[in-house]
Amino acid sequence: MRVERTIRRTLGRLTAVVAMVAVLLGVAVAPASASDYFPDYVSIKASGNYSAEVVFPDRGGYSSTVVAPGGTWTKKMSNLNYTETIEFYGYYSSGQTFLILRLQRNLHSRGILLGLGGTTARPVVQG
Repeated sequence: MRVERTIRRTLGRLTAVVAMVAVLLGVAVAPASASDYFPDYVSIKASGNYSAEVVFPDRGGYSSTVVAPGGTWTKKMSNLNYTETIEFYGYYSSGQTFLILRLQRNLHSRGILLGLGGTTARPVVQG
């Protein structure tokens, strides 16, 4: 228990240092994994100046609706118990997409709650 707490604390500090360096270099910081949410659920809020979308390539390309700035999308996904790829995209005003974040997650264990903010030039993942 003590060792686990020490390791967790050290990893937290290391993450903070990496984030600080990234900010100093002008890089948008995205978390290594998205915030935990209710199992089987995925929720995004488009809080930037662009629309956003979630795509599930391992589910045949199933995707959310395109969420306009200020909007949200929440869905209870089927409780498949395997790790899958989940991709978060933003939309330029031209309609072309740009990848914000790609991650691997078993939604049956931990859902996802993310805010997709910032600008098209510098997207930020909040969560």
